[in-house]
Parts: sequence; structure tokens; C-alpha cells
Amino acid sequence: MTKKQECKKGVSEMAVFWMNEASGQMKEIVMKFIRSEKLDEAQLETLKWYMIQWIEKAAFHRPIGYRDIINVSTQEELSKYVGVLLDYGIDPF
Repeated sequence: MTKKQECKKGVSEMAVFWMNEASGQMKEIVMKFIRSEKLDEAQLETLKWYMIQWIEKAAFHRPIGYRDIINVSTQEELSKYVGVLLDYGIDPF
């Protein structure tokens, strides 16, 4: 199983909101992201899949092309995308 498949599997099993995820994995990742601390590749992938599932399950108005978030390759790009989500009234954190 590839890293991307492992991350996707982990996200599909977690609760919708990161604070409700039982393992604590998402809390660590989200807090590092919010504090602008460096995420490793697996953490960045997990965060991207979390955001996709959050948009799909919690948002009434989804940005066009929101699934393209999976192509984001840096935390800086992901931060910009969070700004776009906020413009749509979607706060994943």
C-alpha cells in the first residue's frame, strides 16, 4: 500500500471533524499546521485528505475543483487554499 493510500484509508475511517478523531493523529497534524511547523510528507497528505472529506461532508457550497487540493505539494500552497475555503465560508479547522 502506498503512503497516499494509507493516508486516504486513515482519513476515511476518522470522524468528520479533526478534534473528534480518536487516535489524536489529526490533532497533532492540525496544530503543527496552525503553528506553521513543518509537516512531513505523510502528515501533509493526511491533512489534504482530511480537508477533502471535510469539504465533502460539511460544506453546502463547494469550491469548483476543490478535489485539486490533493495536488498541493507544500504547506504554503495549502495555507493559500485554506484562505479560499474561508472565502466560501468553509473552516476546516
